[in-house]
Amino acid sequence: GGRSQHMLVCGLLLRVDGSQGEHGVVLEAVTGGGPPPAEARAAHRRVVEARRARGRLARAGARRSLEEFAKAEEASPQTTQILPDVQAEPEVSGLLVQARALSGRTFPRRFDEEDFMGTQRLTLMVTVRRTSVVGYCFYLLPKGGYLWLEQIAIEEKSRGRGLGKMLMRWVLERADALKCWAVRLSALASAVPFYRSLGFRDFYQDADFADFERTAGRERSEGREETGWPMHVRLRQHPKPHLFNSESFYPFQHRGV
Repeated sequence: GGRSQHMLVCGLLLRVDGSQGEHGVVLEAVTGGGPPPAEARAAHRRVVEARRARGRLARAGARRSLEEFAKAEEASPQTTQILPDVQAEPEVSGLLVQARALSGRTFPRRFDEEDFMGTQRLTLMVTVRRTSVVGYCFYLLPKGGYLWLEQIAIEEKSRGRGLGKMLMRWVLERADALKCWAVRLSALASAVPFYRSLGFRDFYQDADFADFERTAGRERSEGREETGWPMHVRLRQHPKPHLFNSESFYPFQHRGV
């Protein structure tokens, strides 16, 4: 009932049973009464080893290709790009879904499409192939003439590579281009050192940060949304509006970032 075929190997005509696995089993040499069985078996082993060697080379090549592709997709400042103000662009709808999922993993309340009304903007950091979201920032432009950073996040697997600073530098450059006189945000306790390293200052100089940390820790342990720490950086090349009320820190909506 097995499938047999004949093949010429090293000058020997062999009859091979193809039903016995990947390489078949040599049944006999059929030319001129055939060579001794040992010689036939040796010829078959050479065929099998050659096939196995080709298989190993193919698998190694495939592994290298996968590793090279993964390396090309690995997020870094050199392998990412920023897509500014894409909240209303249908061609990036798949990326917007990824960004909303990242928002939900990072903050108690994720952003949604209805958040982008008026001056609210969404900017994405994506891989060079534009297949994956690495991070995003959600900001708005209140009437006071400053830029309010509502949310900013980087995918956990891509953190520690300078991408957060890269995205924050873009925010500061964006604020400058829009002639904003300041950038403001309400920072989560864990993010305060990061923002300080970028030049942000505590808005309320006489506030007790240690007390704020205790309050934030208690809120987290109780499953409540964490109170943010008010921070800002002044862009002194742009004047502050004369009628602006400096005592009012928050815009009409805010969450900690």
